[in-house]
Amino acid sequence: MWALAEDANHDLWIGTWGAGAFRYDDGKFTQYSKNQGMVDDRVTNIVAARDGSLWFGTRDGISHLKNGQIRNFTTADGLSDNLIIRVLEDQAGVIWIGTKQGLDRLVGDRFENFVSVPKTLAIPLGEDHDGGFYVLENAATEDTFRLDKGRSEFIKDLLNAYELHEGKQGELWFGGLGIRRVPPGGLAQPRKHDEPLDYEEFSPADGLATTQAAQYGYGMALSRDDKLWVATVKGLAMFNLRHLPLSSVKTSIYLTDVTIGRNTQRPDRDVLLPPGTNHVQIDFGAIEISSPEKIRMQYRLDGVDSEWLDAGPNPHAIYSNVPVGAHTLHIRACNRNGIWDRQGMVFSITQQPYFYQTRWFKAAMFALGVLLIAVVYRLRVRQISRAISDRFDERLAERTRVAREIHDTFLQTVQGSKMVADHALKDPANHDRMVRAMEQVAIWMDQATEEGRAALNSLRSSVTEKNDLAEAFRRAIDECRIQSRAEISFSVNGDARELHPIVRDEIYRIGYEAIRNASTHSGGNRLEVTLEYAHDLTLRVSDNGVGIDPKIVETGKESHFGLRGMRERAERIGGKFSLVSAPGSGTVITLVVPGAIVFRGASSSWSGRIRSLFSRN
Repeated sequence: MWALAEDANHDLWIGTWGAGAFRYDDGKFTQYSKNQGMVDDRVTNIVAARDGSLWFGTRDGISHLKNGQIRNFTTADGLSDNLIIRVLEDQAGVIWIGTKQGLDRLVGDRFENFVSVPKTLAIPLGEDHDGGFYVLENAATEDTFRLDKGRSEFIKDLLNAYELHEGKQGELWFGGLGIRRVPPGGLAQPRKHDEPLDYEEFSPADGLATTQAAQYGYGMALSRDDKLWVATVKGLAMFNLRHLPLSSVKTSIYLTDVTIGRNTQRPDRDVLLPPGTNHVQIDFGAIEISSPEKIRMQYRLDGVDSEWLDAGPNPHAIYSNVPVGAHTLHIRACNRNGIWDRQGMVFSITQQPYFYQTRWFKAAMFALGVLLIAVVYRLRVRQISRAISDRFDERLAERTRVAREIHDTFLQTVQGSKMVADHALKDPANHDRMVRAMEQVAIWMDQATEEGRAALNSLRSSVTEKNDLAEAFRRAIDECRIQSRAEISFSVNGDARELHPIVRDEIYRIGYEAIRNASTHSGGNRLEVTLEYAHDLTLRVSDNGVGIDPKIVETGKESHFGLRGMRERAERIGGKFSLVSAPGSGTVITLVVPGAIVFRGASSSWSGRIRSLFSRN
């Protein structure tokens, strides 16, 4: 026998495996099998409907007996699968069918798949008086869902529930791999994902031989005398619901031990953790004399835990690196009937800080950071202002130098030419004097042209065409060859690199001044110019001329040679300028500029970068 049911006439119906269904009436059995029109002789479900008809679930479809007539339903009539797992009639009289391919319901004279449930194993469990419809689905996980007005809620605490009955007080009894009782209305309202479910689970401690009820088929019955009968794998069990009242008495929660690091101490409502604590274990418990094994506990530490955590059979909480400050530890528990105390108990846990973790220290560091930013900003503004001022001073000095050169050379030559012309014009009739004057004026005009060209060349930037210092020096040497008989050679050592424009122009002006002086004033027959790219940039200009007076070399006061200007330019770009000369032994001028200054992209040390903030250039 696989199924039992009582119809409206109080006749007993029995479903068998292989012989169909039997009706027991007035001491006689009447058989209903394939010979009488049943779809299959393996009857596993019988439901006596409110309209007086009977539904038989078989392994090959459904048979409906009404008014002595049998109608069969298969996949051709809308069933998802012919293998019927469960037949159920709800409070509205709708017939639900659970199959391995989903949940079906009778609409008119056909079955339709209920799309809110996945097309997998589905077993309808029943309804509660709040309108919830319960379904077991998914053959692998056997999850229980509650359907209510299109909303589906997964009830994780009711896994493996195969059957549902509602008591007279509205409590719900679920049977399956465990027997659980949910208080009235416990599943009616939606719950947060970490909100606990009020339910009591019965165990051998309550007198059961086993907690496993019969699977899939009907294994529970609620009698009119308020007794719940359960068929388990170890015999029949009976629950007298009148002797199982629900209690809302709250349990008492307390702390048992607090372990900080390796030291265990007696607990208090306020737990103080010393600075640097990286391990704390808090053991707690709840007082329940009659059924301590039914107590379940949860905890949550504000500022650390994002949700409530289950405490397990030996309730304790372990934390590492609790944030600095005061935190509230919430602990809650259920009583022996599984009803939770939502408020629970509250304990204080305070992690003391190191001095650098205090608010005043952080505020001081913030203020210091703001002050440092302000100081760096002021220094940077001052540095930029100085750089702009130095740039203006440089331009003014350049204009002064050019004006001085034009006054000392070009204008003097022009003035002398004018005086010769004026003297010749006093006696225009003297042809010889006029010719001599014109010859002198022509010579001086040539000189004035050269002096003007020299002044313009001293202003030329090496960036006029491209960033090529060697090419600029080659042009300068070609121009100087016109007014010099000396043999001039130029060589470049190392690979050319990208130079900073301002530094490059200053190097060019220093080199041009040295080459022009050597070509014009040295009187030598050999001039060598060397440009070397290495860790630093080195420019060397040497000749074998008459040399320079030692007093002029030491003081640099001779403006005609431009030594002061070359030294000042070298200082402005952070270069080292040296001049070695003696009467009759030639002159060697050397300029060395650090690579971190002249080469673009050259890395400098952190100390150099910091010093640059306070430097004038």
